[in-house]
Amino acid sequence: MAKKLVMFLFAAGIFFAGCTPSSGNLRFEDKPRGDAPPDSQPKTRFEQTPQPDYTPVTDTASAAAADDEEDRYYYLPAEDKDKIFSRFEQENKKLEADFSNASEKVMIEIVRMLNTPYKWGGNSKEDGGVDCSGFTCWVYKHALKFNLHRTARDQFTQGDPVDGLENLKFGDLVFFDTRRGARPGHVGIYIGDGLFAHSSTKEGVIISSFETKYYIDRYMGARRFTDLMTDSGGRKK
Repeated sequence: MAKKLVMFLFAAGIFFAGCTPSSGNLRFEDKPRGDAPPDSQPKTRFEQTPQPDYTPVTDTASAAAADDEEDRYYYLPAEDKDKIFSRFEQENKKLEADFSNASEKVMIEIVRMLNTPYKWGGNSKEDGGVDCSGFTCWVYKHALKFNLHRTARDQFTQGDPVDGLENLKFGDLVFFDTRRGARPGHVGIYIGDGLFAHSSTKEGVIISSFETKYYIDRYMGARRFTDLMTDSGGRKK
């Protein structure tokens, strides 16, 4: 009897040892052997976050915004993109001769942000990307020390209205009707010669042209911040 009891306790010890925290470490702490280290996991360029048709307006910079284009993004042929970038470089070269110090700072920030991935609700490269209003907020904050509202719809209430495409000037915010439930739903920064910089849902921060039918058909208007663009140092809101 004693021998059977010893054998039972020995078997029970093995069973309960399998239920101790040491077996839980694999589930909660250790990675299974087949898993790759975090640094070697494949990374995607764009965050595939579902975008609702409507999000309540907020000025909180960290909140996700109900902005940006729908999936029906108009793609430019490769040769047109080359022409657009060539025109952008020409505009960039005019800075020293034609633009104020404030405009130079705006262009510098735009160049720094080019090719930054799109991320819905993103505010910086450190966030992994920016959405359209996050991009305009970044440029105005770092170039002009001015805090824009967080959504395109709220930014449309700031600054002075600009009538007609022919009257656009460098640094104007340009707005587009691209989303259901949010008008405007997209915003960019005009840089001259019919070009504007913006964060596209498909390609991140790029330069686009008003010659593109997609944007002409959806253009809503522009807002200008004259005091900011003529003040070399910029100012806070």
